[in-house]
Amino acid sequence: MRVTFNGADDGQMTLAAVVNESYTTHAGAFYEIPLGANNDVVFDVPYDLDGVYSIGFIVGNGEKAGTSKSYTITVDRITPDPTAVDELAPAFAIAGNFPNPFNPQTSIKFTLNGTAATSLEVFDVSGRKVRTLLDHVLDAGEHTVPFNGRDDAGQALPSGTYLAKLRSGDQVTTHKLVLAK
Repeated sequence: MRVTFNGADDGQMTLAAVVNESYTTHAGAFYEIPLGANNDVVFDVPYDLDGVYSIGFIVGNGEKAGTSKSYTITVDRITPDPTAVDELAPAFAIAGNFPNPFNPQTSIKFTLNGTAATSLEVFDVSGRKVRTLLDHVLDAGEHTVPFNGRDDAGQALPSGTYLAKLRSGDQVTTHKLVLAK
């Protein structure tokens, strides 16, 4: 998918794309899209769109004075060159956790589309971080990280819904985990 964004020529704007594969699992990705000096960009979202449930865009106005900014956004589905398939980066996404619901252990599987500083953290539904599972530089490709249902202090977490937050470079995505005892 190619996004062409033409923002206001003055001031500061921000742009992000949200790709959702499934309403049920919340698998997908979040992309912070860097804008040029005039708030313009042509950006190819590095995500395989087969099976995508929805795509959304977040446009921000960095001006604190409350002045509105005008912009245009065009989205085109592009077909990759089949001769360059091996050169395509894998999609940045959390593929899921297995099993889900889990008790007391699960494995979180995710894919990175480039080498970057990567963190995987678990939050409760109130937004409190309960566990850091990973904080390293990782290469592109598939990765799996185990989670034993315990917080950073080693205490067993209560039953409930948790969010796994994956951050790699400027990309962020989350996935819902259910701990059932």
